[in-house]
Amino acid sequence: MIKLPKENLRDYLNDIRLDIKFRWVPFRGYYRYRSYKYLKTIDPEMGLLKFLVDPKRICLDVGANLGLFTYFLSRYSPHVYAFEPNPIPLRILNYVADQNVTINQMALSNATGEVNLVIPKGRKGWSNNGASIEHEDGYQLKVPGSRIDDLRIRDIGFIKIDVEGHEMSVLEGAKETLSRDRPNLFVENEFSHAGEGVNNVFDMMETLEYDGFALIDGVLRNKNQFLVDEHQINARQGQFGNYVKNFIFIPR
Repeated sequence: MIKLPKENLRDYLNDIRLDIKFRWVPFRGYYRYRSYKYLKTIDPEMGLLKFLVDPKRICLDVGANLGLFTYFLSRYSPHVYAFEPNPIPLRILNYVADQNVTINQMALSNATGEVNLVIPKGRKGWSNNGASIEHEDGYQLKVPGSRIDDLRIRDIGFIKIDVEGHEMSVLEGAKETLSRDRPNLFVENEFSHAGEGVNNVFDMMETLEYDGFALIDGVLRNKNQFLVDEHQINARQGQFGNYVKNFIFIPR
């Protein structure tokens, strides 16, 4: 596994903090608690996964991070391929993932080859969130990169994508797969990362003959009812807010 350097005491303490929570709590208790808490308070759309995942087909978790989505996908799918290039969450993911999960330290994009992953650093040490090949500020780490189309994985029934504004590149590198396997998709798509390009994801999925949906005010609605000003830029985040960042795409 490609690792980050330990620059000071904070970096060691950050590893210990994550180990206490995710490795030392018996029966993966904290991992399961975090996964269900995430479902209840951050991404309620995760409650729809059981209806979106084909129990006979493979899942891809692109941007797996600590594996909170992976936890649920591994229960609904016979096998999950999880992709996470950041060494910080990847180390934890290797400990907590179920046996039907294959973990890859790889950045998926629209090209295959080595890429520069930029990892920000906060007051507690290296961040397990926010790493991206789009950023400029942070530590640059060379990691393997690939298109989904070049992975040679067949019969994909579901793809989740959360890559900090790099969603378009991932989708561009998956066109052949989307046309061949017609999987359902779960894509995070935010103005804060993509800017005006937030609509590019919608346009591409329309071209690929997918219908888009979002959970707006607790109701699954057509993506055309999503308004970036109302549901992102000026929206209130949190459990009781009206912020919308996740979109579901179903093939026609």
